[in-house]
Amino acid sequence: MIEIDINPNSSLRSALLIDGEVIENVKIRVPFQQESRRVLFPDSYIVETYNIDTFNQILSQRFTDIPEIITRLLYRDMSRNANINDLPQVVNIERETKLDAFRITFIIRPHLFIWKKPYSFEQFIDKIKDLYEDQVLSPRIVFKSLPFSNGVSIFLYVTSENYSKRIIDEVNDFNQGFHHCYNQAYELLNADPIRNSVEVILDLPEPVRVACEQYLLYFVQFLKDLGINVSSELKHDAGQVLFSVTPDDKDDALDKIRAALELYLNLPSSKLVGTASVDNAIEIQRLVANVQHLQGQLVLAQAIIQAKDATIQSNQLTISRQQYLLEGVINFSALFSMVCLCTLPP
Repeated sequence: MIEIDINPNSSLRSALLIDGEVIENVKIRVPFQQESRRVLFPDSYIVETYNIDTFNQILSQRFTDIPEIITRLLYRDMSRNANINDLPQVVNIERETKLDAFRITFIIRPHLFIWKKPYSFEQFIDKIKDLYEDQVLSPRIVFKSLPFSNGVSIFLYVTSENYSKRIIDEVNDFNQGFHHCYNQAYELLNADPIRNSVEVILDLPEPVRVACEQYLLYFVQFLKDLGINVSSELKHDAGQVLFSVTPDDKDDALDKIRAALELYLNLPSSKLVGTASVDNAIEIQRLVANVQHLQGQLVLAQAIIQAKDATIQSNQLTISRQQYLLEGVINFSALFSMVCLCTLPP
C-alpha cells in the first residue's frame, strides 16, 4: 500500500509510506496547475524519486495500492548517461482519469555517438513497431518520438481489469514482448543486404547522365585503390538514379565508405592539386584522368545547352518579327476594309 502523510505545517516535509514504512529519497509536490494557483488544499500530488531502489519499491506495488490522490509516480535518472540505451527504461506511471487507466511510460534514448549499425535508429524503431503488431499488448501500446532529442517514448496503457496486478508484472510483460521484437528487428535488418550498403539518390540531367554514371561506376576502383573491395549497382527509378555500394567484407565500416563517396562526388567541382603526370602514382593518374574526363563532358554539355538556348532565342526573335509583320498586315487589311466601306456609294 502506498500512502502520503500530508503535513499541514508547510515548514515540514510530507512523507511517502509504502506498507507503513517511511520512504526516503522522494520528493512530493503538487501539479503545476495547482501550484501556480496557490491551492491551499491540493487534491492531487506527484511523487518523484532519483533513487532506482526506491522506484523499484514503488514498482513492486499493485495499481490498486496507488491512492487516487497520487496522479503521477516519476523516476528521474540523474546519472551521467541517463537513459542512454537502445532498450526501454520505465520512467513514469501516470493516472489517466479521462481514460480510466494508468499509463506507464518507457523511454529509449540511444547513444548515437557510438551507433555503428548499418541502419538508423529510426529504421530500427519502425521495424520494431511493425513487429509489435502481432504482440498481445499491441492494442495498449503507443510509440511517440521525443521532441528535441533522438529517442522515442513508448506508452503502455493499463486498464481497470489489470489493476490487481503488480506494476512490475506489467513492466515485465512489456519487456518480454519488446525484447522479442528487438531481436527479430536486429536479425532482419542485419540480414538485409540493402542495409549493409551505402546508397545515394541522384537527379542527373539527360545530357550528362551517361558521363556521370560512368564516373559513379569508377568509385569501385577508387575504393580498391584505397584497399577497400566493394561492389556497386545502378538503378533507374522515376527519372532518378539510385547508386548503392556494398562492401565485400561486412567488417568494413559503412561510415568510412559514406565519407569517401561524399569526397568523391565533390572532386569534379574542386580544383585538383595533382595532375595526370607520369611522375605520379598510377592510382593518382587514374583518378585525375576520370575526374578530368567528367569535367570535360560537363563543359561540353554546357556548351551544347548554351548553343541550343541561342538557337531557341534566335528562333523566338524570328517568330516575334514575323508576328509583328503579320499583325501589321492584318491591321492594314482591316484599315483598308474600313476605308472601302466608308467610300462605297449609298
